[in-house]
Parts: sequence; structure tokens; C-alpha cells
Amino acid sequence: MIYTNKQNLPEALCNALKWDDYDPGHGDYSPSSLGKPPYMAHLEKTHKEQLKSDVSDNVWLLLGKAAHKIVEIGSEGIDNNFSEERIYVEFESWIISMQFDNLFLDQKNGILDDYKVTSIYKFKPDYKGTLPEAPDWDAQLNIGAYILRKKWLTYDEKSKTLVPGEGSIELNKLRILGICKDHKQTMARTSKEYPNHPICTREFSIWDDTKVEEYIREKAVAHDISKEQKIEDVVPCTKEEMWATDDKIALMKKGRKSAVKLFPSRKTLEKYIANYEIEMGPKKHYEEFRPGERKRCVGYCDVGKNGLCPIYNKFLEDQK
Repeated sequence: MIYTNKQNLPEALCNALKWDDYDPGHGDYSPSSLGKPPYMAHLEKTHKEQLKSDVSDNVWLLLGKAAHKIVEIGSEGIDNNFSEERIYVEFESWIISMQFDNLFLDQKNGILDDYKVTSIYKFKPDYKGTLPEAPDWDAQLNIGAYILRKKWLTYDEKSKTLVPGEGSIELNKLRILGICKDHKQTMARTSKEYPNHPICTREFSIWDDTKVEEYIREKAVAHDISKEQKIEDVVPCTKEEMWATDDKIALMKKGRKSAVKLFPSRKTLEKYIANYEIEMGPKKHYEEFRPGERKRCVGYCDVGKNGLCPIYNKFLEDQK
């Protein structure tokens, strides 16, 4: 990565923002690399020497690393608690690895935790009480649980450590502990759905071995195939992988900033207007087109942000 410093930040802060001590170990894949779209991974490898970013874009990475390091320090001296250990499992022709954040053992039960400095969004249920989907978190935790079940869940009382061997401990809880950078106390006081605290917990159900193995196999095969292909032959990212939203038409009201209602098409808007006898015009109600977004491409994909993704470049051209 080539870094710029557009704000002329002090060198010490720049170094901190660029610092990355992540060690992927010797495995073929990790939960995060398996979850990355093969098209995105292929482009990152192809253009790795062309990727640019400003150091200020790494602020959330800096806060995340700081939080992990402090929590690791906080776990020292706690009996039956293990932190930041990398674990491996051989599965078919691949070695899968994961560095778990925290594992707490209580007799024969285990709790696997992962810490995220993240948005409140994934912890905020809708009016029906349903949380947003988080398939990446779900898979990450379950791959870690799978590796622990297969290789490392034997606890040696004498050395007080986890040792390789057939599992003697049952993992019965998988959790994400979110340190929410955008939590607002005013929202917590006025909305019953909004989380009360900036640190939120979210539990995930435990997959059986078959489901984990199917996931690993599907993702690893897709990545293996893409590595041998030309970019034009690699399967493009799906809408879900691009975190894409569809075009919407907003019904607006003069003097109001937010939409009265959003519609997927003009036909549904017109039906709503007719049913409720809404008067349209610049001094009453009016419509506003809101183009869809590809949130991962614009903010979380280095090749997309650098204009090096053919698919995203075409999308932007079509939007003009």
C-alpha cells in the first residue's frame, strides 16, 4: 500500500496509522480471507503495488488494534482465559487458521468471543426486533469454533494451557462484543430499539461440522480457481458481496428533510399517491430519485476506491 498524508499529520501519528503487526501465520486461508470475494482478492493481488490510501483512512484500523491490545492486556492473569492465540486445522487440501480474540473456559464449557470496533448498526434491531444479518461474523466465529473442536479443545490442568488433542471441552457460546464508535446517548433515551450502551453483545448459533466444512470447501475452491484465471474470467462480486442497495424513489414533502416513504419503482409510488390522494407539486409533495449504492466498493474495497475495478468503474459510468 502506498500511503499519502493529505492533512500533513505528524510523522509519529502517520507511523501509528500505518502500523500493522498482523501475522496471518502459515495457513492457506483464514475466516476473513475465505469471506472476501474472489474477484476482489484477485484484483488486490494484481494491483498491490498500485494501491493508494491516505493515512487518515486508517483511523478505525488504529482504534481496532488499540482496543484488541488493551483487552489482551486486561485478560492477563485471569484463570482459564486465553487471548490472541492462532490455531490451525488441516481440512482436505487446505490449512485453515484463525487467531481468536478471547476464549474463556468454565470447567468443560467454553465461550469464544470476538471484539469489534464497529458501528451500532449491526446491534440495532428493527421495529420487529430483528437484527441485521451479519454472515461474515457468523462464519468467522464458527470457523474458529470448528478449529477448536477439531484440534485444540483439550485443557491440561497441570500446565493450565490448551494443548492439541481430541476435544474435552464443549464450546457452548459464540459472541461478538461490539465497541460501537457511533453510539448516541440521545438515541438510547428516545428509541426503544436503540442499544442502551456503547458496548453491545451479539450471540450466534453454533454450526455443526458439516455446515462449516461445506462453507470452507465452497469458499476455498472458489478462491483456488480464481487464482488461476484472468480477471475477465473470474466471477464478479455479487450484490451481497458489494453490500449493494437498489435504486429508490423517495416521496418528499416541502419543509421536511427525510422522505415520507421510499419506493422501489415509480409504479408503486404512483399507486400510493392515488390510494392516499396525495397532492403533488413543488409546494406540496414531490418525488426524488435516489440511486443505489455499492457500499463496499466505495468505502471498504481498496481496488474500488483506487479506480482499479472494471465492474465498479462501469457502474459509476452508468450512473452519470
